[in-house]
Amino acid sequence: MKSLYQIFEEVEALKSKEKTESVVLNAWKEIMPNSHLSYSKGSLLKNSNYSTFKGYIGKEKREFINNILENDPLNLIFSVTTKPDSITVEFSSNSLSIKPDNKYMAYGTKKLSFRKFTAKTMKDFEKKIKDLFLKVKSAIQDALENGDFDVYSDEIKEMIKSKV
Repeated sequence: MKSLYQIFEEVEALKSKEKTESVVLNAWKEIMPNSHLSYSKGSLLKNSNYSTFKGYIGKEKREFINNILENDPLNLIFSVTTKPDSITVEFSSNSLSIKPDNKYMAYGTKKLSFRKFTAKTMKDFEKKIKDLFLKVKSAIQDALENGDFDVYSDEIKEMIKSKV
């Protein structure tokens, strides 16, 4: 049987999780307003405090090559774990699909150098997540300026320019 303290901690973590999700979504909308960020809540555990987010440069299905979401040039997948005393962000994927170095490949990959981070307060978490999204935007802009997206059609390059 759970103690009253354990139940209280679980309730606080769930409240905090809802707030972290809204902080992430609002920060994305503020920094990348014309792009899309999807998320899913952990559902295997009854009181899960785990959310997964996936960032896209495109916002509508027609903006992706062959209308397939996975063809988006941005490959950003991260999870947010909320605990009563901390919020942790971990990355599963963080790269851009760009012009390949090898002429026999369709695309190359540019790794975005993000590391796992932990915040102790909601204010600290909000600052760190905004910094993260600013780095994503900057990496996309740099790739545009360097011609790294030249492997894409002019239509897709224009879409990318309009998003950042």
